[in-house]
Amino acid sequence: MQPPLRRGPTGECVNFIEQLTSFVGADDPYDYRLSDVRELQLAAAHQRFERARGAMPVLDRRASDCGIEKITQVRDLVPLMFSDATYKSYPDSFIAQRKWNALGAWLDALSTSAGAAQLNYDGVTDIDGWIARLADHGHTVYVSSGTSGRCSIFQVSQADREMDVRGFRSAWRWKAGVQPDRSRPVFALMPRSGAHRMMDTFGIVVRDFGRPDATYFLSDTPLLVSEVNRMARLSKDIAAGTATPGDIHAAELAVAAKQAASREAMRRMGEAVTRHRDEPSFFVGTWAPMFALAQAAKTSGLVGGLHPDTLFQTGGGLKGAVLPNDYREQIESILGLKPARNLSLYGMTELTPFMPQCAAGHYHLPPWHVALVLDKSGEQLLAPEDGRVSGRLAFFDVSMDGHWGALVSGDHGTLQLTPCACGRRGPSLLHDIVRYRDLPGGDDKVSCAGTIDTYVRGVIGGETL
Repeated sequence: MQPPLRRGPTGECVNFIEQLTSFVGADDPYDYRLSDVRELQLAAAHQRFERARGAMPVLDRRASDCGIEKITQVRDLVPLMFSDATYKSYPDSFIAQRKWNALGAWLDALSTSAGAAQLNYDGVTDIDGWIARLADHGHTVYVSSGTSGRCSIFQVSQADREMDVRGFRSAWRWKAGVQPDRSRPVFALMPRSGAHRMMDTFGIVVRDFGRPDATYFLSDTPLLVSEVNRMARLSKDIAAGTATPGDIHAAELAVAAKQAASREAMRRMGEAVTRHRDEPSFFVGTWAPMFALAQAAKTSGLVGGLHPDTLFQTGGGLKGAVLPNDYREQIESILGLKPARNLSLYGMTELTPFMPQCAAGHYHLPPWHVALVLDKSGEQLLAPEDGRVSGRLAFFDVSMDGHWGALVSGDHGTLQLTPCACGRRGPSLLHDIVRYRDLPGGDDKVSCAGTIDTYVRGVIGGETL
């Protein structure tokens, strides 16, 4: 590992962020002592804070009100945290009334680069068209999957996209000692295109590993944000008792047609898996579609699993899907998934890259992720006891460039600061991570969400959020 904190020949600061993110090229980026990199983490965090503060009035006003001028300790980050709800705080009226410039102003307020509010959106009829128009003018916007009923929307830079891909390549080198060479049949359990991060950076990973004549996507139909939002609005209307029978019937027909198309696509992909059973392949997707694909491959005649050098990239939880308790064991049995060739990941769509799981079952943090564990409200930093601390997980990703990388998650988990059983010395997360909304009571409210919304509202001129 490199020296933790380098300065120029006369003592001036150099790029601490680049020093920290350069660990992505190490043979094992996760084997480090936190005490060795903490000074560098804080220097990089302050450098990122200064850059983002100068570009984001929302962050600048929040920091000024909290009296924070410099990041000198982890505790300084707590009042500056955003939440995933922050990136879902756009008013529904902006979309329903096609107030695209107002939505652009909201995006500008949460981004380190401006200009979305000033674009010409003539001819844009829905949010997907809005995202496409932004892309045409150099603004890359990602959305989350919307499984909570609402998509997060946030902007990333080209540097973020490149760092994401570098992280995945590094993780595969770390996990299985492999480099992508475009030689494998690839089964991508996602649409070919869309504004979700998975379609973009995961799509690059697919092309990295995939043989052009044997790359299979679950669908050629783009993932549309407008569809996710439409279903979310219907769910709210049903809960409120305002949905009409016609609305519900139309939605049921649309869902049935989509499910039928998905079953047919999974059947075809299952047959392709069986055709390529003797070749080292590559699978990427979340657990629920991976389970469905395993069942489809079994139905198509797959027996005895796949080539032993087949790779799997999984993660993302179940996204609300109901699967048998032994779904992982069934996937392993049918496809021959081996832990040593499975890159299981934990992370947030808003941060980059994900955290890989080791043989001991822990998720390892790269040095450019500063982990915090907070109380349930997200207001207080909790202190570890015996090298562990449990509570609401939060992270500051100093590599993030397109938006502020300090995020309070909706997850309860345990951070371990002592060496992992796998031998790596860096901090790791136990596999006991669970969404707060899935805990008894189902409450997932963090105080920072409403606070940051107030600042955003002030910056964009008092529009209702």
